[in-house]
Amino acid sequence: MWQVRLAQRSQRQLRRLDPLQQQRVLKALSELERDPLSPRKRIKRLQTPRGVLYRLRVGGYRIIYELSSGFVDVLGIVSRAELERFLKGL
Repeated sequence: MWQVRLAQRSQRQLRRLDPLQQQRVLKALSELERDPLSPRKRIKRLQTPRGVLYRLRVGGYRIIYELSSGFVDVLGIVSRAELERFLKGL
């Protein structure tokens, strides 16, 4: 089982979502604890200057995370429209 850790930025982004979206994102995060690569159709591997990241699609939002020795480190929870700008800022 993996442990999900949210960066401070991710925690703020989660709090700003409306309650329905928060619920969906929290459900997706609990799925990541079981297997961070499982829902293959909703997960995409991203190659960035920072290294390998993953993007999980949750409705109109994207959860950006990386894997490191038993941890799923959530770097951001952003709307689809903000994704490109977020990735450039990493």
